[in-house]
Amino acid sequence: MCGVHFKIHLLCGPLPYTIKHESQVDCLTFEDSIVEDDDPDDEYYCNTCEELRDPRVCVYYCSECKFVAHVHCVMSEVVSLLKGERGGVDMRIVGAPMTIGEDEEKEISDSLDQHDYYDEDEEEDDEDEEIKMKKTWLTKVTRSYFRFEAKKRESEMSAKVEAMLREMKALQQTVRSYDKHPISEMDVCR
Repeated sequence: MCGVHFKIHLLCGPLPYTIKHESQVDCLTFEDSIVEDDDPDDEYYCNTCEELRDPRVCVYYCSECKFVAHVHCVMSEVVSLLKGERGGVDMRIVGAPMTIGEDEEKEISDSLDQHDYYDEDEEEDDEDEEIKMKKTWLTKVTRSYFRFEAKKRESEMSAKVEAMLREMKALQQTVRSYDKHPISEMDVCR
């Protein structure tokens, strides 16, 4: 058995993308932030414990019935899925789904191939070397995944900025055309 033990904050690691809670007919989806538009007091509650919640903190949510649950309020379902007691599940980290397609897998793999996985000059026994190699591999995979996600988000944001610039230019041209041809009183009365 591997002698490496580590702890991770609950929201720093991947969590099940969907869960089934005993109080709900529909599945709940892991969401980064849920703010209900119809709340006039700007007070947001967990429907499970009925206590105030921070709308910036991730939750499990049903879009059909607007049910919101703190992650810690549905912990038994989350832990059960993390242990694999209900088979394989899609996982998600805060900020991004953990779905990797073929293109992404190749890019991550290429990135990993560019690096050495361990220092060959160090002389440790086989077990320590294997542990070190696995930890280094895990670190490289994690970094490659997040580097890829950052590139993807940068590309998406660039596309949005370009679209906004095109829209702004079109609006400027419209304003200029109105400036060249002012609306007369006759046009308004018609």
